Amino acid sequence: MHRTTRGALALLGVVLGLMLTVEAAAAPTLRILHTKVSEADYEIYFSLQDANNQPIQDLDGKTVELIDTKNDEQVSVDEPSVKLLHESDRPAMVLFIVANYRAFNDGNANAFTAVSGCLDREDASKRTGDTFAVMHYGENSNLVPASSVNSLKAQLEDIPEGNETIPKLFSALDTAIVQFDRKDPQANARRYMVIISDGHGEWEGAEQRNQRAQKKIDRLVPKLKEKGITPIIIGFSPTGNLGRNALAQLSNLAEQGGGTYRPAVDAIEVSSAVDDACNAIYNSYVYQFKTGDFEPKTAYNVKLKANYQGEAVESAPAKLVTPEILPESSGGWLWWLMVIFGGGIALMILIGILVVIGRMFTGGGQQQQQPEPMPVPAQLYPAPGPAPGPVAPVPPPRPVFDDRPPPRFYGKFTGLNGDYTDRKLYIVDETTTIGSADGNSINIQHGTISKKHAGIRIKDGNRFEMHDFGSTNGVFINGKRITKQFLKDGDRVQFGKLEFIFTLQ
Repeated sequence: MHRTTRGALALLGVVLGLMLTVEAAAAPTLRILHTKVSEADYEIYFSLQDANNQPIQDLDGKTVELIDTKNDEQVSVDEPSVKLLHESDRPAMVLFIVANYRAFNDGNANAFTAVSGCLDREDASKRTGDTFAVMHYGENSNLVPASSVNSLKAQLEDIPEGNETIPKLFSALDTAIVQFDRKDPQANARRYMVIISDGHGEWEGAEQRNQRAQKKIDRLVPKLKEKGITPIIIGFSPTGNLGRNALAQLSNLAEQGGGTYRPAVDAIEVSSAVDDACNAIYNSYVYQFKTGDFEPKTAYNVKLKANYQGEAVESAPAKLVTPEILPESSGGWLWWLMVIFGGGIALMILIGILVVIGRMFTGGGQQQQQPEPMPVPAQLYPAPGPAPGPVAPVPPPRPVFDDRPPPRFYGKFTGLNGDYTDRKLYIVDETTTIGSADGNSINIQHGTISKKHAGIRIKDGNRFEMHDFGSTNGVFINGKRITKQFLKDGDRVQFGKLEFIFTLQ
């Protein structure tokens, strides 16, 4: 009996341990990406991601707290603001770096297409202050010349396959870092470097190749942090397990550089990983505030705490260095001086108005006699006629449908409301785009549908992965807003305000 009891307790302990492990794995991850002090305020850029590394977009900014780790005390802040990057006025600069040499040609075609898709996203295309650039490398680094986003997309379609055999990854990254200062000389933008590579480089022929690669990483990481560049690395090896060591170096670079690493097992997943990278960029957060708790020219270690759906989350510490002249808190002397000065001006204006009114009634003792108004000739009056009636608004054209099923399709959406009630939209390609613009695989004409609203990729022949392409009004599966999620037969899918049922047949 005693042994049975001990065995039961041991089993219970194992079960509880597994439950705690699962719960910990499911906890959101809060990460500080960059800290910055401008003339106006303090800025902390951070990400909040779920257990699947997908960005969480509905954080309540009122729960965010700033902690000084020296005494583990909360910093008192004024005028706090927490916004998603794509909803803020803060610009972003994104530089895509794509391997383009003979052994990687199976991966870069999908990579260039996916980069073009990222530039088409609703949350990217409607922002005017952002900067995008693309560099591809083999033995040499080549920056794609472009004067606008549209010209950049056009150039991506004409990049030839690389014929070089020895890629120089770290040399390309050194060249890329220089581009940030050239295109963003004032360092105003939130900087991201998206690297799409198999990790191979000139270091591989060395006798101690891992040590040589680590030396290059040790030299590169301080540059990334000094320039405020967050690396997002997508690792794909066309040679399978033969490339594991090189991919491990990419993962090390991402971890040590304060970024993220996303593996891709095939060329299709390269595209998916680029979509994820763009989601992570535009659905990261910027926390802006003022405070009087910091001293000038001082390095602080700070961390963020927040509460998401009743669960406490906390970031690792990050360094925040204050300049010689600090942004003024709204409780500081400068703010009060501006209030007093502004109040004095308002009082002077009020006195001036009262003086003018007084002169109107007392000045000169008598009002000057105004001349009689000139009569208007009758000929100038229009002849009486019927009053014009209200003009009815012209209704938008109703979409034209063809519900006939194609000879071959993977699945379909059946409309549940609006003009699309009972209409069928068929998925006929392994990669499908959905939106209101011409050229989408599925074209939906409705005011709440973005030009390029969403996409579907079919994996393993029967798994449908839905992506939100940064749409304004979102994608929902069974009532929950998503950025990326696999569909199941019978799911209710909502694009903007239109609802559909997804079925395989």
